[in-house]
Amino acid sequence: MLLGVDDTDSLEGGCTTHVAVQMALRLREEMDLVLLDHPRLVRLNPTNPWKTRGNAALAMHLGTPGGAPRAIGEWDGEPIHSYPDGVDVPPSQEVLDTAWAVVEELTWIEDGRTNPGLVLSRGPPPPAWYDEAMHTILEVDTVERRLGDGGLLSRGEGSLRGLIGASAAIAWPMERTTWELIAYRERDRWGTPRDVDASSVRALDEHFPSTFDSYDHGTGDLTMVPSSPCPVLFGIRGTEAGDLPRALGTIIGEKRVGWVEFVTNQGTDDHLVPKALSDVRPFEGVVERGEVTKAPRTIPGGHVLFEIADGRRHLDVAAYEPTKGFRHVVRELLPGDIIVACGSVREEPRTLNLEKFSLLALGTPSQVVKVGNPRCPDCGQSMKSVGTGAGYRCVRCGARAGEGDVIEETRSRDVAPGWYEVPTGARRHLARPLRLGLRPEMEAIGTDTRIC
Repeated sequence: MLLGVDDTDSLEGGCTTHVAVQMALRLREEMDLVLLDHPRLVRLNPTNPWKTRGNAALAMHLGTPGGAPRAIGEWDGEPIHSYPDGVDVPPSQEVLDTAWAVVEELTWIEDGRTNPGLVLSRGPPPPAWYDEAMHTILEVDTVERRLGDGGLLSRGEGSLRGLIGASAAIAWPMERTTWELIAYRERDRWGTPRDVDASSVRALDEHFPSTFDSYDHGTGDLTMVPSSPCPVLFGIRGTEAGDLPRALGTIIGEKRVGWVEFVTNQGTDDHLVPKALSDVRPFEGVVERGEVTKAPRTIPGGHVLFEIADGRRHLDVAAYEPTKGFRHVVRELLPGDIIVACGSVREEPRTLNLEKFSLLALGTPSQVVKVGNPRCPDCGQSMKSVGTGAGYRCVRCGARAGEGDVIEETRSRDVAPGWYEVPTGARRHLARPLRLGLRPEMEAIGTDTRIC
């Protein structure tokens, strides 16, 4: 039996992973139902306009105990086990009602933006349910019709949008996976500043190289520690499940009420799909190969914009201010460069939010750069700009010069072919850090410099 859970949190607090853990504990206590494997933390479309924070849904495989237990967490000093050899059981209204009681206790239903949903299924629905929730914006009536046609038990509140994520989570095919161990705070500390020792977090990279995105070396931010007033103390992400409990033991900080290890699609680039520019739609993650046709420019707010094209269509691309030093590399691009751009597409104005890119080929190996204002031909003084596009004037004798009279040099480019990515603090949950390697289809695009 698969139980899907979504949209139990809000911008003011709460956490769907925490609600799911409490459901698992309640179902074990009241119905002797246990986890048959790790709970699944499933991130969905990061551009969804109705998301709260990370757009996460949860799924749990439930049954009755059997075989040797496997420790996957702890709560109030008691272990949480999964039973890989346990016995699957069919869904029931009693399970749904027991789980919903936890929703009513812990969900911020009074927040009008919170619309929880639960879905129970005998087995996994078609993977297309997951794919559509990842790459499109689904309507509630579409999902309700699917649930009804499939005879799945469900319950929701408010707009019922939680049914979308809950049904997608149980349909996740787990083709690409990573892991996250989430530690939780004692209840009386929710909403207060978190006490986590920075040096112990920084040491994770050295002692547990399978972990990732714990710390931003550029800003010093502890990216594994959330800033919202939710029950989570921190989350350690990694590619090896066995390393995470050992890594947990090295983190110094406030007392934890418990922890649970989740299998997840974080850091997999599951949201990205290679597409032609002519097929790009809002609210989807894409991989685009194109030629830079308009040089990067910085707009108010510190955002950097440029344009790519494939000979038939063009698309604006943005490196937003939170990407910090990544923008310096983006500013080095010139018209004629061929790149592969990866990111999510906003609706208006139609723009690709750049997460990483590959510079495949330089349009030119050098560039002409301005190194100084013109010098006055009469007195030799450096001239002053009269205004944008209005030329230059000597403040001593009044002589004038045009924009084309500036002092220029030809220099080698300060950027080389290769992949570049945003810093840890600006990375989406789904985005795959370059050090974990590329998906094969993205690597294939990166080896072809043709524009098509």
